[in-house]
Amino acid sequence: ERAKDESIGHFLTSYFGPTVESTEVIDDYTVKITYTRPYALKRDDLATLFLLPKEAMADIATNPVGTGPFSFVSYAPGDHLELARFADYFLEGQPLLDNVDVRILPDPQARVANLLSGDINVSEGIAESDISRLEDDPAAKVAQSPLGGYWHTVVFNTERPALEDKLVRQALNYSLDRDKISQLAWFGLAPVTQGRYTPDNFWYHEPAATMYSFDLEKAKALLAEAGMADGFSTTISVSEANRPGSKALAQVWAQDLATIGVTLEIIEKEQNAFYDDYFNEDYDIQVYLLGDGLFDPATAINDSSPLRPEENRANIQTQPFYEEYKKLVQDGVSTIDPEQRKPIYDRIQEIWAEESWAPILAFSLITVGLSEDVDGFALPPGGGYDLAEASFAAD
Repeated sequence: ERAKDESIGHFLTSYFGPTVESTEVIDDYTVKITYTRPYALKRDDLATLFLLPKEAMADIATNPVGTGPFSFVSYAPGDHLELARFADYFLEGQPLLDNVDVRILPDPQARVANLLSGDINVSEGIAESDISRLEDDPAAKVAQSPLGGYWHTVVFNTERPALEDKLVRQALNYSLDRDKISQLAWFGLAPVTQGRYTPDNFWYHEPAATMYSFDLEKAKALLAEAGMADGFSTTISVSEANRPGSKALAQVWAQDLATIGVTLEIIEKEQNAFYDDYFNEDYDIQVYLLGDGLFDPATAINDSSPLRPEENRANIQTQPFYEEYKKLVQDGVSTIDPEQRKPIYDRIQEIWAEESWAPILAFSLITVGLSEDVDGFALPPGGGYDLAEASFAAD
C-alpha cells in the first residue's frame, strides 16, 4: 500500500501502482497479491520492497528498523554509521560479526590507503586504477560483480540545443573512441561494448550492439547533415568521487570532438552537486553508470533514470520516438514468455542505438576491496551485499 501511494513519493510507486490490484493478509507469514495483468517482474519488484514495521514508521528516518542481520546504533552524518548484531535475526546463527562500523570516506585514495593499513576491512567504490594494486598486495583482495550487470554511459539531455537532434547525438556516438577511453580512463579493465549484454546472453541483439564504430569522418558528415557543419559547444559533467575515470573519459573525448568542430567543456562537480544537478536536469551531457546488476531487460529500464519512460532525466518524452518506446517498455513486462519478450527488447535496444541518448561505452565491474582476513564475503550480481555470513579468518 505504501508503494502504491503516490502522495508519499515512494520509489516503487511506478512499479506497483499500475500492476498490483489488491493485497490480502492470509496469516502472520503470508500475504496474497493480486495483479492486474501478467507481469514479468513480480519477483524482482518484491525483492526491492524493503520490509519495515508499521509501528516504526513515525521516526524511521532517525531510528531505522528493518529486517536485516544488524540493528541501528547511531549515525553521525557525513562521518559514520554504527550497527550491532541483531540476536533475533531470522536466520539462525547469523550474523557472525558482533558489530559493523560504516565509515564515510568520499576520497577513493583514502579508502584504499585505509584498507591497506588495516584500518578498514571492506571498501566500496574501488577505482579500476587501484584494482591491480590491491591484487598484488598480500594485505588485500578484491571481489567483483559478474560481467554485464553495469555499464558506463554518457547521458545526453535531449532538451538542450543541438542534443535535441538525433543526427547530432548519432554524430557524438561515432566520435567516441571506446577502446582509447577504456585504456586511459579505466586502465583497460572495463570491457568495451555498445550494448548492455554480453554476446552469450539470451537478450543480446547484435544489430544494436554493433551499430557504431569510431569514425570521425562519419561524425562530421552527420553534423553537416544536421546543419551544424561548423560545430557547436556543449558541456559535460563529471565527478571523480562518483565515477573514477570520468574526467579522463571526458578529456579523451574532448580532444577527438575538437577535430570535428565540437567544443566540449568539462565541468567537475562534487558528488552531491553532481546528482542534484542531474536530477534537476541542469546538465548537457553527464558521465554516468547504469545498471542494477540484474539481467532481466526490464529491470534496468525501470531502475535507470535516463531509460525509464516516467520521470526520465534525459527528457526523451520530448522526442518523436517516445510513444513507441513507452509502449514497448510496457509490452515487455506484460508477458512472462521469454520468446515473446525477445523481439520487444530487440526493438528497444535498436531504439537505444538509433536515438543515441545514452551511448554505452564499456561494461563496469563493481569492485569491492577486502582485507586479506575477511571470510564469507560475496558480491552478488546486484552489487549490494549484506554481511550476515562475513567473518574474520582465524589466525
